[in-house]
Amino acid sequence: SLTVPQDASLLSVLPHSHLLAKKWKIWAVKPSGDTIKLAKIDSWNFRWQGNYRFLAMQKLPAGSRLEADVTYDNTMANPRQPNSPPQTVQWGENTTDEMLLSYFDLVPYLPGDEAIALATRAVVPVGAAADDDFLLHPNPAELGSATASFTLAKAGPVSLRLLDQNGRLVRTVLTNQNQSGGAHQVALPLQELAAGLYLVQLETEGRVRVGKLLVQ
Repeated sequence: SLTVPQDASLLSVLPHSHLLAKKWKIWAVKPSGDTIKLAKIDSWNFRWQGNYRFLAMQKLPAGSRLEADVTYDNTMANPRQPNSPPQTVQWGENTTDEMLLSYFDLVPYLPGDEAIALATRAVVPVGAAADDDFLLHPNPAELGSATASFTLAKAGPVSLRLLDQNGRLVRTVLTNQNQSGGAHQVALPLQELAAGLYLVQLETEGRVRVGKLLVQ
């Protein structure tokens, strides 16, 4: 459970768990008690995890609670059960461990945010937009580190840069470094950076994408 301290706009959610998870539900509860349904996954697949972006920004009034509920199946009836026989599983980084973790892509609310379309098309064929995700997490970033996640449709050079709010180069992370096709996670070095808003620029496959990262 996470309480939003100020009016905010929610752009996306990223649920994360491992092989024993079966179902996910993510929602918000406004101070008035009204519920906003955000995500529902009835058949979790570890290989399909990713950033789920809404068609439009979701306004969350100050004091709203973000909630997540996950159902796990640690029995032999689970086809993805990593242990035979089943074992006691704890929180951990290994795939055979387990997690209940959800990232929320939030920005301070501005009037009219609800009218901003986040998708250019309502339906996307499976696989057609596999290279469209670009996620910075955790965001806000603390303890001097964050991660940039993205997917390449095919192998190719990748450049990743950290800029200040005025577009000036702060740090170069990757410069035309060849990467294989598929999902990637790159650590962003944030040590000794002043707190504030930064831009993370990803250049790949002839496109440039920019994400905002708040360093605390």
